[in-house]
Amino acid sequence: DDTDRFDGFMKSMDATGTKVFAEYWGLFTKASGLAIIREAIASEKPLPDMFVCANDEMAIGIMDGLAEKGIRVPADIGVSGFDDIELSSYYRPGLSTIRIDHFEWGRAIAATAISLLQNKHADVHKQIGTLILRDSF
Repeated sequence: DDTDRFDGFMKSMDATGTKVFAEYWGLFTKASGLAIIREAIASEKPLPDMFVCANDEMAIGIMDGLAEKGIRVPADIGVSGFDDIELSSYYRPGLSTIRIDHFEWGRAIAATAISLLQNKHADVHKQIGTLILRDSF
């Protein structure tokens, strides 16, 4: 869920000693990403070097909003997503992202729910993602 994604991101940033410039909260949609970047640009505060988005749809919205203002990805600002939706490979520039196996994720969630409903021990595990490097940073 979104809290796990955020916590994992923050732990990784802490582990590497990388400072988080700013946090923007959205609704996991392209429109939400577009609204976030429009608001960030309108604030006239400095933008970060990289937007690390909680999903690909918001990342695509961010990229669209940057393009509206002539801000180039990745030359001016990098963008990454999460999920590796099919559009991520077709979008230009190609969106760098984290791929997860949605089928396995759903299977694990269903197995956990069934175990809990049967009052059995639920084996909860985090899925390992795969970094997909494309052209967006």
